[in-house]
Amino acid sequence: MKVLAYNIPSSNNKTVIFQDEILPYCFPHLHRHEEIQITLIQKGEGKLEIGDKIYQYGPNEVYVIGANMPHVFKSKTSYNDRKSSTHTTTIYFNPKGPLSTLFDLPELQDIYMFLKNYESGFRIPANAFDDISNKIFGLKYTNQLELLLQFMELLKTMGEINNLSPLAPGIKGASEVHYDAERMNNICAFITENYSQDLTLDIVAKKAYMTPQAFCRFFKKHTGTTFITFLSKIRINEACRKLSMGGHDSVSSVAINCGFSNISNFNRVFKMIVGKSPSSYIYNSVN
Repeated sequence: MKVLAYNIPSSNNKTVIFQDEILPYCFPHLHRHEEIQITLIQKGEGKLEIGDKIYQYGPNEVYVIGANMPHVFKSKTSYNDRKSSTHTTTIYFNPKGPLSTLFDLPELQDIYMFLKNYESGFRIPANAFDDISNKIFGLKYTNQLELLLQFMELLKTMGEINNLSPLAPGIKGASEVHYDAERMNNICAFITENYSQDLTLDIVAKKAYMTPQAFCRFFKKHTGTTFITFLSKIRINEACRKLSMGGHDSVSSVAINCGFSNISNFNRVFKMIVGKSPSSYIYNSVN
């Protein structure tokens, strides 16, 4: 069965999205989205299909659906049964979007690892329902900083629940690898397009919604090299192209146009990567 890629409607660029819905039935198609989903069932019943598992759901239950997990809440009532309805309260958040800078903080590593350990999602046990549901309802009438603080408290409370069971053990979100690949492609494209600028680690990390430390780990993992080395190679490759084509005013002008702040640093990096000085490279290119 085809899994639809679903975009969660956002308002005012909020990082934590709160939706309270009363509908004839739940969204009926198998789908996935980048956001983790926390759904409180207030009214309605049916089947939850997630990964390769099926669960019966009903009122006074809370389900957490992992990022990019194929899932669908199939309502017991049909579209034409207007006498019945479903009432759900749902929170969506993407720990790999703008919130990633928060989850990279040492103080939030316990919460991050908790979410990582339950990538497919989980169901809140009955003995914790009252506490969790009260915290979810509490988010409805808050905004800005208070909402974010109460949301973190909600995640912290979830992480303290004992004996949680994954909804779909052993199954990861369908596009986790694709997400990393897309993120890496965007980073490399940004560097390639802006190599001639004063491109610092902080600037690129911020563009990737990561702390500099997390960005360095992510970049090294996916490229096998450091950000500085990668940037230097792009700049030197472009410098080689310009030098071999001729028509430049001076080696210094090429260095500056390729993002180097001074000629001595350019000469040092050029020789380290190419194996010869810029003047030797020019001589060999024209002879």
